[in-house]
Amino acid sequence: MILIGVVGAAVLLIISLWFSILAPTGASAATPVYVRPGGNDLLCNGTVNVDYSIPCAPNCAFRTISKGIKEVDTDGIVNVASGEYDESVVLDQVITVTMSGDITVTGNISITAGALNATPGVLALQGDFAHEKDGRFYSKNGTLKFNGSSPQHIQGDQVTSFANVAIDNSTGVYLDFN
Repeated sequence: MILIGVVGAAVLLIISLWFSILAPTGASAATPVYVRPGGNDLLCNGTVNVDYSIPCAPNCAFRTISKGIKEVDTDGIVNVASGEYDESVVLDQVITVTMSGDITVTGNISITAGALNATPGVLALQGDFAHEKDGRFYSKNGTLKFNGSSPQHIQGDQVTSFANVAIDNSTGVYLDFN
């Protein structure tokens, strides 16, 4: 009887360890999550503010802001490190995205829920900027730089304040209000 109990407990322990090893790394991450240009959306879980490397994985940063937004818990924080992000960013959840250092977003930024705390440095945007519904934008005394290669638009139905705006777009930047 004692031998069967010990063997059963050992089997249960092995099964528990097996499932903990195979648990998906992309499950909803605890707050906060981290995003860095050297991160990895497939092999990292966003829980540690370090670049992807085999010894660190899965405890490393995501590569895209969009992945951080998707994986963070409601009311959570996505911390974005300086660098270039080749994506459009849609902030449509009740979370906070906090940027640090100089950041370039090659696509659009759309804020409809939650809060975007812009970097106190330069947030360079190559796409359009939209601020609508219940979203909040905080400029943090930084500069929002419009530097796209085609006409860009600042649009939305919310009052938006910018500490500093720089326009480096020979095709123009336009204000569109709903």
